Amino acid sequence: MIRRSLIQQLFADHAGALQAFFRGRLRARQDSADLTQEVYLRLLRAQASEILNPEAYLFTVANNLVKERFVMRRREQERVDLTHPSAVEALEARSAVVEEDPTYGIDLEAQARALRAVLPELSPRCQLVLALTFDRELSQQEIADRLKVSKTMVRKLLSQAIGHCRKRLLTLEAL
Repeated sequence: MIRRSLIQQLFADHAGALQAFFRGRLRARQDSADLTQEVYLRLLRAQASEILNPEAYLFTVANNLVKERFVMRRREQERVDLTHPSAVEALEARSAVVEEDPTYGIDLEAQARALRAVLPELSPRCQLVLALTFDRELSQQEIADRLKVSKTMVRKLLSQAIGHCRKRLLTLEAL
């Protein structure tokens, strides 16, 4: 088990290496100090009894922070400003196509039938989580509270259910 003083010593020994790790992987080099501090905070919050190799843990957390940073940057770049005139025009053009296309609803109805055929293949818990998410529009935390499970478990069940449905629907489309 790692004690706070050992964590402080570990961090002091590796802070420079962590900052160098971040500087080598990020464009914004000024973020390296903040991310190094975040590694330290996550180490303090971690279950010390579960950490078998503290040095490896430090760099695993650091690598995960780099990945999180890239995902956040990509999401920021992909964000669409719905108040921008070109976005409004694109949405209006899309809705005009939907209104003029008499086959638009047919595809949706066929997809809905195919989805209803796939749902019984899911476990009862996955079906329940899907229903609470999409029919009742409950948040993941509300579902977790209702089912007396963790929010992470709700996320996992939802991910399994959606993944299975996607895979089966793609298989059905290929036929």
